[in-house]
Amino acid sequence: MADNRLIELAIKGLEVEKARIEEELADLRNQRDGRAMKAAAPSTQGGASIRARARKRGGLTLEGRKRLSELARQRWVKSRKLGKSTL
Repeated sequence: MADNRLIELAIKGLEVEKARIEEELADLRNQRDGRAMKAAAPSTQGGASIRARARKRGGLTLEGRKRLSELARQRWVKSRKLGKSTL
């Protein structure tokens, strides 16, 4: 009995992964062909949309944003010392 349940859970997990991969492939094909991406309803499994989970991964954290800002400021200061008007 427990083996069947484990197999069912594995199958569901793989189906979710397959759907995510198929969605990414479709997006890449649309980009390659120059088509506008359609605003299709995202598929849901387990209560959260696959697109919503994918969006969460991509953003900058506050620390990362602060670090990039500091690095840009340092580049600007260095270029000003060298007398350059543009980077």
